[in-house]
Amino acid sequence: MARVVVLLLVLGLAFPGHAAPASQQSGTFLIVAGTSIGPISLGMSFEEVLKLFGHYGSQNVAIPGFPRYIWTELPDNRLVGRFVVSTAGSPASVDAISVASDGRYMTSTGIHIGDPSASVRSIMGAPAAVQTGFYDADIWLYQGIAFTIGNSNSKQCEGRVCGIGVGRGFAEVF
Repeated sequence: MARVVVLLLVLGLAFPGHAAPASQQSGTFLIVAGTSIGPISLGMSFEEVLKLFGHYGSQNVAIPGFPRYIWTELPDNRLVGRFVVSTAGSPASVDAISVASDGRYMTSTGIHIGDPSASVRSIMGAPAAVQTGFYDADIWLYQGIAFTIGNSNSKQCEGRVCGIGVGRGFAEVF
């Protein structure tokens, strides 16, 4: 549970992005619950991630054994926000993925960063669980996907989707 909180807490600090027109949406920016965000899939080796994105901008280990790698502003406009990959195991493989600030990313159900929280509820229903108590965001957990929603302290994305994360069974951690 703590790993999910730490991974997604970083999303609460993000700025909402702007979505590309539907005609420009593609698998490159598709988020599939419990599976992938864009070209990065759960279970993918960390070496494969490096081949796709190049060297990460920063790394931290908030929870021992679960390093997180952060990319921002990739060349050729492939990423204009923040992309976080959490790894586990040896050799390291992708355990969780999150994206913030890049509204081109959209779930298979049509939700993208910057959408109002009411859109998430109307499409996804009530979350299985909600993590509160963060300064500027709440995290709505569903099976395999989580949405970071800005709260009243968020200057950038109050009442909107600030970020989206995928993992295996986010709602199962409770």
